[in-house]
Amino acid sequence: MLRIQSVMGTKRPSYAVYKQVEKDLSAEQLQNLQRDLFHLAFAYWKSLPNYYRKFLIRVYKHDRESLLIYLLEETPLGELRHSLYKPELVLKLMYMLEKNKKVGRISYLSVAFGLLLSFDYPFKLRTMAEYLRRQQPSAGELLQMAGKIEITGDFD
Repeated sequence: MLRIQSVMGTKRPSYAVYKQVEKDLSAEQLQNLQRDLFHLAFAYWKSLPNYYRKFLIRVYKHDRESLLIYLLEETPLGELRHSLYKPELVLKLMYMLEKNKKVGRISYLSVAFGLLLSFDYPFKLRTMAEYLRRQQPSAGELLQMAGKIEITGDFD
């Protein structure tokens, strides 16, 4: 935590301070700061003060890509992802489930983050979010998802 405080220049960090500090760091220094923040969050989450937790959540919500890369490449989670039989069908199902929400806007980045953390898709986060945004299922795919037809091959 001392390294983070020395880089951030404060014991009580805020997202605004982080964004300002981020501009002044080299790519390597920024990567080191992010890694220190990840280690702090995952090793000491329960003992962190509430203001620090809020700061970390705000950082992670604004930079989900770095968090995802860290989790998949620097932890065992990358090796625990499931390979799907019909990955495109899962995307269409997620589109349907999230599109039918009655409240608010859909965060495709949030849904994509969860999918990429759990399943072995070959996409970057923003690519997956864009792909999800366009996954309106066809009638045949709806029947397949409902179990009314057998999965025999690719769809048009």
